[in-house]
Amino acid sequence: IVKNLAELTEALGYLDYESADITIELMNNTDEMGVYLLGNAGFRFPQTGGNLTIKNAEGHKPVLAGRLTSSNGVKAQTLLYEGLEFNADSVFTAYNANTFSPFYFRAADSILTAMVVRNCSFKNLPLAQLILATNNIANGALVEEFIMEHSLVENCGVDNDSTKAQSGHFFQLSDKNTYEFDKFTFRNNIVNTWRNSQAFNIGRAGTTDTVAPEFKVVIENNTFYKFGGNGTNARQFIGYG
Repeated sequence: IVKNLAELTEALGYLDYESADITIELMNNTDEMGVYLLGNAGFRFPQTGGNLTIKNAEGHKPVLAGRLTSSNGVKAQTLLYEGLEFNADSVFTAYNANTFSPFYFRAADSILTAMVVRNCSFKNLPLAQLILATNNIANGALVEEFIMEHSLVENCGVDNDSTKAQSGHFFQLSDKNTYEFDKFTFRNNIVNTWRNSQAFNIGRAGTTDTVAPEFKVVIENNTFYKFGGNGTNARQFIGYG
């Protein structure tokens, strides 16, 4: 159980866990601003190959801002994020870059079963932030499946309804064939006031998986309210380019 950024960093980078399955629970942050200011460099993640869970401690509602993915290449069966609030309101201008996106991938991660985001919220993310981005993911990385469910996205994108901004995405998957990302599932979520360009920009032109190279997408049972923004040219719900 951790209560500030220093303790979270230590827990993620700890090398002597007795079990391959690891759970890190976040209490409400005790740092000066009351927010886990994660920055954009990523963290050393466990490489035990088991199930890694990063979640809220019971009775706590931790608030985070920035990137919570690995800098060294996580090795896990499942990677579960649960009960976390990503809210960039306190660092809105400073964190207005895609590298500060909550799930920004750069390392050669290996997630063999699924990365799951459950009961999380994403609030006040600035224009350039996405929820998930693999544009700069390392060659040889593997994310077998991404699942986001029972989560909330609220007031993300440009800062008002009238700004004619045509940029920014919701999810961005690189279409390069040097990594494996096989399934994308987005279900039972609420999206309330998202103002950007392409929502699901998830083109996958290739994969390192030669046995089952199909890319599967499931988007079901979600509620979208005030969704899309005020750009002056065409916007896309799903983009495969």
